[in-house]
Amino acid sequence: MTVSSSWRRGGGSSRRLQHLSDASGPLSELARQQAVAAREAAKPSFADKMIQSAARSAATSVGRQVAGKMGGQLLRGLLGGLFK
Repeated sequence: MTVSSSWRRGGGSSRRLQHLSDASGPLSELARQQAVAAREAAKPSFADKMIQSAARSAATSVGRQVAGKMGGQLLRGLLGGLFK
């Protein structure tokens, strides 16, 4: 079995793909529009973004306070043990 020269050069496959895309033009356009609509619907709203930002800020603040208290206690414990 021999391979045609257009296949080896890659010329035939691009023509076949172009032909397929031409044949399914309106269907692929509909699918593209549906995909765009689905992406838009999945995006968080402005209110969702604000709530996420506030929650992240509060969690960071609480985390820093807890780490500061624990770090301070640990440091006092180490220094207190050294200076007894």
